[in-house]
Amino acid sequence: MPTSELPPVIKLDRLTKVFVTDEVETHALEDINIEIGRGEYVSISGPSGCGKSTLLSILGLLDSPSKGSYALNGREVAELKAWERARVRNREIGFIFQSFNLIGDLSVFENVELPLTYRGMLPKERRQRVTEALERVGMAHRAKHLPSQLSGGQQQRVAVARAVAGEPVILLADEPTGNLDSKSGEAVMELLHELYMNGATICMVTHDPRYARHAERNIYLFDGRVVAEPPEELEISTRSEPRTSNHGPRTSNHEPRTSNLEPRTRNAEPGTRNCDLLIALRNLEKSYPAGAGRTYVLRRISLDIRHGEFVSIMGPSGAGKSSILHILGMHDADWQGDYHFLDTPVHRLKPKERVELHKRHIGFVFQSYHLLDNLTVYENLEVPLSYRDIARKERQAMVADVLDRFQIVGKKDLYPNQLSGGQQQLVGVARAVIANPQVILADEPTGNLHSAQGKEIMELFKKLNERGTTIVQVTHSEVNASYGSRVIHLRDGWIVDD
Repeated sequence: MPTSELPPVIKLDRLTKVFVTDEVETHALEDINIEIGRGEYVSISGPSGCGKSTLLSILGLLDSPSKGSYALNGREVAELKAWERARVRNREIGFIFQSFNLIGDLSVFENVELPLTYRGMLPKERRQRVTEALERVGMAHRAKHLPSQLSGGQQQRVAVARAVAGEPVILLADEPTGNLDSKSGEAVMELLHELYMNGATICMVTHDPRYARHAERNIYLFDGRVVAEPPEELEISTRSEPRTSNHGPRTSNHEPRTSNLEPRTRNAEPGTRNCDLLIALRNLEKSYPAGAGRTYVLRRISLDIRHGEFVSIMGPSGAGKSSILHILGMHDADWQGDYHFLDTPVHRLKPKERVELHKRHIGFVFQSYHLLDNLTVYENLEVPLSYRDIARKERQAMVADVLDRFQIVGKKDLYPNQLSGGQQQLVGVARAVIANPQVILADEPTGNLHSAQGKEIMELFKKLNERGTTIVQVTHSEVNASYGSRVIHLRDGWIVDD
């Protein structure tokens, strides 16, 4: 329960964040007024690109506002020197990240202990704090294990222990269930609720309405502003979740609707020539060891994707969406089942052969752009061509063509940090299509963009698809999914609707 007699832990007054690039100003946050009292549990929700993560970065002193005031625990953050900000981050703020951020070659105990060593805390006190924190999250028995020996849910519990071991003033959680299946996600949410009931102050960013409801108070963002009601897109996603009442935890007897295991074209068996079939998956599964058993990320995935389709893969956090996309993109080889791409049995290829197939036929668009900061726009576009046996003059002609097609000729000599988010993603899409791939795989392509920028990117995908490019996108957005011709819903690694 909040303690009203004390000053708020966080107070924002007309806080604004503007990214200035070249001639473009992008308002990530505008006139944000928020107070979070001691002992409150607050969720910040909104569609992709609304400013949630930007706001959390400012709250965690990882970024600074362009205008406005931010008081943390009664002190104006703007008045703190750099070393004071680092000290406050270490002592007063606990971070819980979507991707856990555990150090792979340190044990569970050492990972939780690490932030305390930076404080100069005596070894005896460190050991006591770490032991107590691991006991709180039910991971004391795993203290000597490495992160790779833990399931995703267990790794996130360790991340929570690391955050609370220093007894911070506030816990900041950025999509803490984003990489977890629904069962593990609920377990982490129950843990956060328990911490809240014991007096912790928590501010959590989530796009998932199920988890937002765990908080005492919900704050909604849309295009960088606090709004009184949840954006329509969030309401749609709540209403349109696929029916899952018969789908429990992932166990060996858990069966999806059998119709989803039937190939879309029943006479197009893998290994037989079908010029219309681009991708065919049969009984594809991905799992990792968890104690005496295994935790499944994907279960018995069977689907066909044809040339020229625009497919959207949707589902709640931890459903397996990004996992299947990285398998399709041949970034991940640790799976079982059959995967045919252009009638080639990917499951039988050697690593070098997979890399060659990927480079020649697949373009990838990432949520965080993945442009090389020390290369210009022109040089970033040339990178995929440098992997191929293409003469320099032909490479120059191909780059010039895509610069003209995407109307970014004037940006060719700029570096990524001189571009807005929308411009960077435009370059990311241009880089993906420059070598004329058979398919573009897009992982939350508008996730870091405002709604107007996101619409521009989706309109671009639509035009590329109309010209014959096959597109497979992972998205949380019903709006983005509406640009495509087909939607596949995943839940807990199963296809539940197609």
